[in-house]
Amino acid sequence: MPRLIATACLLLAFGGHTAQAQTTIRVSPDGKAPNTVTLLEALRQLKSPALRNAKGEPLGDITVELSSGTYRLEAPLQLDAASSGNARHTVTIRGPQDRSAIISGGRAVNGFAPVTDSTALARLPKVSHAHVLQTSLPQQGITDFGTQLRHGFGADGNNPTALEITQRNQPLTLARWPNKDFATLTTTPDGEKGLRFTLKGANLAAWEAEPQLLATGYWFNNWADTTLRIAAVEPAISQLTLAAPAPPYGIKAGQRVLIQNALAELDEPGEWYLDRATGTLYLWPLAELRPGDIEASVIHQLLTITKANHITIGGVTLQSNRGDAVSINGGHHVRIENATIRNVGKRGAVVTGQDNGLTNMLIENTGGGGVLLQGGDRQTLTAANLYVESSTLRRFARASRTLQPGVQIEGVGNRATGNTISDSAHTAILFSGNDHLIAKNDISNVCLETGDAGVIYTGRDWTARGTVIEKNRLHKIPPNISWGRTKGVYLDDQASGIIVRGNVFDLVDEAVFIGGGRDNLVEDNTFNGGTFPIHLDARGRNWQKAVTAEKRGTLQIRLDAVPYKQSPYNDRYPNMANILDDEPGMPKYNIARRNMLSGNAKLAIHKDAEAGIQISDSIVLP
Repeated sequence: MPRLIATACLLLAFGGHTAQAQTTIRVSPDGKAPNTVTLLEALRQLKSPALRNAKGEPLGDITVELSSGTYRLEAPLQLDAASSGNARHTVTIRGPQDRSAIISGGRAVNGFAPVTDSTALARLPKVSHAHVLQTSLPQQGITDFGTQLRHGFGADGNNPTALEITQRNQPLTLARWPNKDFATLTTTPDGEKGLRFTLKGANLAAWEAEPQLLATGYWFNNWADTTLRIAAVEPAISQLTLAAPAPPYGIKAGQRVLIQNALAELDEPGEWYLDRATGTLYLWPLAELRPGDIEASVIHQLLTITKANHITIGGVTLQSNRGDAVSINGGHHVRIENATIRNVGKRGAVVTGQDNGLTNMLIENTGGGGVLLQGGDRQTLTAANLYVESSTLRRFARASRTLQPGVQIEGVGNRATGNTISDSAHTAILFSGNDHLIAKNDISNVCLETGDAGVIYTGRDWTARGTVIEKNRLHKIPPNISWGRTKGVYLDDQASGIIVRGNVFDLVDEAVFIGGGRDNLVEDNTFNGGTFPIHLDARGRNWQKAVTAEKRGTLQIRLDAVPYKQSPYNDRYPNMANILDDEPGMPKYNIARRNMLSGNAKLAIHKDAEAGIQISDSIVLP
């Protein structure tokens, strides 16, 4: 058995049995500092029989204490039931309060020199010749570059990113055109279901030599992005061809597109390109390079915690991997606190189980969403009590721009409270299921690129009731009118049974949008400006009537999936048991009361929906 290095260890004798009150295992990046081990060795020691009884329970509190420094992983760290604490004795893994214990799935990249290869220089813009540097990744042991897979709407949500590059912990941009915003898709020679398109202002002559071009576009709808490979560039006829299959809704003129992964477009600081045939990395640094500035993401995941209990992790920074950074799979009372997750390919954390969650976190620069909370029993409406609280989530959804929210909540009885959520192309919070709490969050600068989008969104389920959205502040939200308007709280396609209470909407164009649902309560909110504070329509009785009546449609499939006529559903949501006999599709039992409106805002209650809402005690300020 490996030597157990523990300090501050107090042995107490009780009735002939020895109890270990506290054990501290000290860790350094290389395990060579006095009285320290490596991180992998420390996690092995957590399971040591010297620290546990015959049932595998800890004999006392166990702390794994990480010193400052960078811990570079070859594979994900894994904790399981054998690593657990219990209700009496906790297991704690902690670094310094300043989070300077950095757990990285990346490799430092060095050896940069000016570009001298004539072929590369011919592809590079002339403005870049004096600035772009190159280095060989294979010479530094990096040979797995990953695969440039599809991302975004219609792509496999489990797709990791390929290798990514950061400088001083800031993500660099895969060389692209245009450098800011998007170009306009001008024509679709084969129609909207085809693969060929033209772009206004495109430099196809330069792109013809690019072997692995990618295109990211809002190809048809302004709430659905897809990134996919370009199969052909034809300068003679000014056309590009996408690799099949086409984006889910097709492509149409007037939509927004950008081109990526082109050495010919590496023309400003912060951009990079990888020649996959040779492993040569080209980049234009954001600032003068220093040793250790550049890091390449290599491994897919950083930390998995499976069926473990009573573990607290804090004081660490997790960074530079290609998939989800952290997965908490089952178990209970697993908590990550006072930690940073940054520069990852997919989501910051995926949390399942019971009473597990994150608090006081910084989660930033994720390729996918921030946090997924997924737990609880929808058949019995048993809460999972998963949470993300008092945290900052920003600059998420870099690789997949839509439907990758800062917080996604599924199941029953989970919460997102006291968070600051900002800076993303699409939704801040996406929820489904029952009885969640979304409260006291400050949300700004989201839905920056999208239309017909919701800052807080749910939809297409009569049964997903009981969620309370209260005391949040939504501000600096772009209206995006030409793309389909931005909604604050978006109860889409007959979402029902949601409480929207005590929120502040500052200049949110359509603040609370009820898309034909029922049993929604909108009360005590403040609407400062904006165009339509409250919207209600009757879509289930007009343009969505056929979908509503369809036995195998989404609404009725989801209705049949839960025991909606039985307890506890008919106890908690009494108007739902007879929904199919109560004018299904007709908005009913909605209430709006004690709301404060200011500016020139006006309610947008469609005429055929007026009977479906009771409005009272509104205060209108000049």
